[in-house]
Amino acid sequence: MRAGLLSDPRVVVLLRRYFIPCMISALNTKELMHDPRDAATLGRYVSRDLDDFDGGEREAFLLPSGEMLGVFLSLRSSVEGSPFSHYTRAGRQSDDVVRTFRKHARQALRRLRSRLPARWVAVWAGTDPEVAQVRATEPRWPRPASGEALRVFVRNSYLMYDELTGCKLVAVSPAQQRAWLSGATVRGARLALPEPLFHALLQAMHPRGMIGPRPAADSLRGNLVLVVEQVEAERITGRVTGTFAIQPEDLAEVGRRRNAACRFRLAGELSGRFEIDRRSGRLTTLQAAGTGIDFAMLPRSGMQPYYFAPSYRVAIEWARAAQQPHRRKHY
Repeated sequence: MRAGLLSDPRVVVLLRRYFIPCMISALNTKELMHDPRDAATLGRYVSRDLDDFDGGEREAFLLPSGEMLGVFLSLRSSVEGSPFSHYTRAGRQSDDVVRTFRKHARQALRRLRSRLPARWVAVWAGTDPEVAQVRATEPRWPRPASGEALRVFVRNSYLMYDELTGCKLVAVSPAQQRAWLSGATVRGARLALPEPLFHALLQAMHPRGMIGPRPAADSLRGNLVLVVEQVEAERITGRVTGTFAIQPEDLAEVGRRRNAACRFRLAGELSGRFEIDRRSGRLTTLQAAGTGIDFAMLPRSGMQPYYFAPSYRVAIEWARAAQQPHRRKHY
């Protein structure tokens, strides 16, 4: 399901209670399918009055028997509403955005149970207690399954979308961290993120809106540097600085789905703070954000016109795996 839809507490409650959410990665866009017959099969499930299946993620309900019900685009409103409501933040947060999900969820539950759950009306009215509980829950940002990582948040407009957001992790192994932070014992030391990690960071900073972007190494430039300012008994602190630039020259670098691929130029600076635990030699905190950003879309001839001005923001922070709860041994 899509971010705009999953942010609705009513949908979250229904998915928790009555469905088993899952995602089939790389099989939801026809350009990524290995066998073109799969794309043709999926295309036959699409309701033509709502979507022409030109790529991108789609949703469907499957019965326990394995039968797949209609494929639909949940962000798009029903035929009674505007088909472009999901292009704006206001549209994605409106009640209209869940109408298509509500229709297909009702059909799936009735196929299984012949009637809707008793809570159905209360959930959609927002009076169900679990809806209020979900609404009050703080967001849970991705964490590495183990070890540590740079967590990258991106927000950008893209062609007809006023705001696309994403969050990715760039894993940093203990050996990579030691190599990066070696020499952090004196003031003025400059600790550059090794190039392979920086390229992975830039990949995570890629503007959202493309399918399967693969920018070449020559299209990635810049650095992220920790500058040591204070060396104390237990900690080392300083500032984060650097530059970044992503400017693909070949359209194939931008995305696998050609009708959505649009060349762009992106450049800016990085600024923030960090702290290292001196005893372990490991990062405890790192926070940085992009500043002085130059972001422009370079649409090719025949592409749809802009509805929103291009914009781009990025933030980076240090993330650790969640601590596993201690389990008492029983003898």
